[in-house]
Amino acid sequence: AVVINAEYGAAGGMFSVIDHLDQELGGKMFDQSVGKFLCTDFNKKNRCVVEENPRSFSKVLKASKTAKHNLSTLNTSECSIESLYEGLDMITNLSRPRFETLIEADLKKLTDTLTRFISLHSELTVSQVVLAGGCCKVSKLQSRVSNIFPDAKILNSSPDEVVSLGAAHHASIIAQYPDMKKKTEMESNGTVVIPVTPSAISVRVEGGGTTVVVPKHTPLPFTTEVELAEEGNVFFIEAEAGKCLARAEIPKSEENSKVSLHVEVFEDCGIEAIIKDCNTNERTSVHIPAPTGA
Repeated sequence: AVVINAEYGAAGGMFSVIDHLDQELGGKMFDQSVGKFLCTDFNKKNRCVVEENPRSFSKVLKASKTAKHNLSTLNTSECSIESLYEGLDMITNLSRPRFETLIEADLKKLTDTLTRFISLHSELTVSQVVLAGGCCKVSKLQSRVSNIFPDAKILNSSPDEVVSLGAAHHASIIAQYPDMKKKTEMESNGTVVIPVTPSAISVRVEGGGTTVVVPKHTPLPFTTEVELAEEGNVFFIEAEAGKCLARAEIPKSEENSKVSLHVEVFEDCGIEAIIKDCNTNERTSVHIPAPTGA
């Protein structure tokens, strides 16, 4: 399967699946191509048809898979099977160049499918590509993917472990939101709908700079507290594009002091905020109702 994921702000590490393609693509194609070569070589030497014996052919496919993994790091691999067919052993050395030649048609099928699929989503900007699955260790495959995404970072440190590692990491993220675990349910199509913030939420100090306090697409509900880098007593809570959601003011302190902001965003996108002067403990509460239709 070819899956394209888009990172929408990646707040809290959450991702959204834009589209996917269910197709038999992957390492099994390489195993079949190498297995066909091994069978042809064995049949030629011993004047037999090893494919006629299902048990023997399954042994060949297993040896092909082992060779595929070995050739991801080595230049040659020995394919050895004892008593493969009617007491005959198979011993064949397979080099990496030969292996890459055998899987050339499979690589073309993979890259053509990926290119065609991406053309359906030409509006996307791909910054990272995650390679998942043992076959993604094949250097020729990694090279082809890099050519398709010249400006993207290719993540391929442990492709055979990335799915389990990603699932564990995702579970640890969801565990941080106990309210979300209680209320989310799986839809009939296998997806889970999680409420997120539609835009980033920032606070701007009058006459000063802006601090992002809630990133875009943060899972809800969400609570955070930040200390503002700039001093002041008039603050504007804003959405993206400078849209002002609320104005707040605290009594002006005679001496310069730090100001903290406590923000709680509910599932309906309603916001409760408390702005506090850390020296005088003066504070102002702000309530921003949920937008219509949220």
